[in-house]
Amino acid sequence: MLFLSSCVGSLALRAVEFAIVGKMKKDAEEQGASLAETSIYRSQQLDLVTVPIKLRAIVKGIQTGLRDRWQYHDNSWWESFGGGHAKASVQTWLTLVYTMMILSLIVGPVRILVAYFTNSSVVDKIFPVLFGISQAMINLFVLNDPIRYVMQGQGDRPRFSLRYVNVGVLLVITIIAVHLKMQDSTSLI
Repeated sequence: MLFLSSCVGSLALRAVEFAIVGKMKKDAEEQGASLAETSIYRSQQLDLVTVPIKLRAIVKGIQTGLRDRWQYHDNSWWESFGGGHAKASVQTWLTLVYTMMILSLIVGPVRILVAYFTNSSVVDKIFPVLFGISQAMINLFVLNDPIRYVMQGQGDRPRFSLRYVNVGVLLVITIIAVHLKMQDSTSLI
């Protein structure tokens, strides 16, 4: 039941996201421009890739704010990444996330197999694992271009928008979960 409610909640959030993007596209068209799915995809990629830069900026901002407030330190000049640490931190971050996504693709099926061989409830494990695997595959796809670019200096353009893939995966998993839940409730009667 918890998994089903999380799927429905995720779909509700996606509906809000699509409504916001639809409004942005309509506003762009009214102003004589267009908002392409490629632009949305690249902004989602950028948001995922720049996590270490944002976190370091937050930490350094808090540190300099505290030093300014209590130590009366001159903070008139500050740089988030002095000396080129940005590329190394982004490489480390992307490698970590990419590795975790690959591990998710390995651990998920192993978890189902362990449940099967120990005679545990496989049905309770299959939907969260399918959801996790699908999200890991989407994240691997999103990270493919940035990690190749940062590590090797190359990258290609996306062929389609992942927003639709993500919603499609959520819909399929939710429909199957609702169907199985309805079968369980009718078998109890």
